[in-house]
Amino acid sequence: MAFEDVNKEEWISRLLVFMYEQLEKEGVTIKMLEFNFNETGEDTIAFLDDYDIEYDNLLEILNPCISRQFIKSLYLGDKGMVRLTEEGQGRAISVMNTGKAPVVGGDIHIGTLNASGPTQVGHQNTQNIEYVLNNLIEQINSCHGDEEEKQEIKSRLRKFLEHPVRHEAHVGV
Repeated sequence: MAFEDVNKEEWISRLLVFMYEQLEKEGVTIKMLEFNFNETGEDTIAFLDDYDIEYDNLLEILNPCISRQFIKSLYLGDKGMVRLTEEGQGRAISVMNTGKAPVVGGDIHIGTLNASGPTQVGHQNTQNIEYVLNNLIEQINSCHGDEEEKQEIKSRLRKFLEHPVRHEAHVGV
């Protein structure tokens, strides 16, 4: 499939998923793996081979990824050496789980928030709760112990997630 036959958002998603899959393959976090997308870099060669596109096309994908903060350039002015960001990782996970990129809208203003402790309100951050819960279930499944114990733990987790107090607390934030 030619580069021109696929829209830019799809190419961005493909690149981010490519990078995320490398993290998973290596078993490292986003801060531990650098990608070499210089013209002769190993990641460039692997991506171009996977998708049969030209290096100039890859640059057309890298630029918006940097400007949208999906990836971070490690050296000033060098688009070749980059690292995946939390935003890029979040988009890759979303694409892998749903098959499409999340829809990005404008800013939403709901009111005033007063907090006297640790607080996270979403502007340029991601909370990958679904990913965390799926990871927790995978860890439960891979634990030593019999199947009945694992089912009990997962049942308690399900009850916690369905409990009305949790929903009321979430709505009140």
